[in-house]
Amino acid sequence: MQEALDSEKFKRCSLQGLSQKATDPIQQLFLDKIREYKSKSAGGKLVEASPEIEREMKTELEKLEKQYGGGSGVDMTAFPTFKFEEPKLDPIDEPKATDKKK
Repeated sequence: MQEALDSEKFKRCSLQGLSQKATDPIQQLFLDKIREYKSKSAGGKLVEASPEIEREMKTELEKLEKQYGGGSGVDMTAFPTFKFEEPKLDPIDEPKATDKKK
């Protein structure tokens, strides 16, 4: 019985902590940095990347395009289209029903 009461108190305290604003200065600093990073990384760009890093990323993406069949004008983000042709089968002479009985 006591364990159930302790568990209920713990749940109540945890939920109250989630609904309040961060009062710890370290926690608030962390949240501020996360928000700042989110605003800087808009558009899928690297955050505070140097020109050297940008060049390196470009060369790596070019390697991937060559390796996986991309290139200029090819949308590598689109789902590939598959074209399946019906295979040509040679007719097989099946034995007649009378041959099976023998």
